[in-house]
Amino acid sequence: MQRSEVEQKIKEIIVERLRVEPEAVTPEKHIQRDLSADSLDGGSRHAHGRDVRHRRDPR
Repeated sequence: MQRSEVEQKIKEIIVERLRVEPEAVTPEKHIQRDLSADSLDGGSRHAHGRDVRHRRDPR
């Protein structure tokens, strides 16, 4: 598998699990700070009108 294929697969997983727009997922983004994710286990929640029970303040 080529690097670009691996990167695309990772992006697809992040988009699916975190329910974010594909454009929001870039190599420069920090998964917790920028995408408001605690994990990719499917139980994570983030802002944008969704449940934020598990969201931690990164400060």
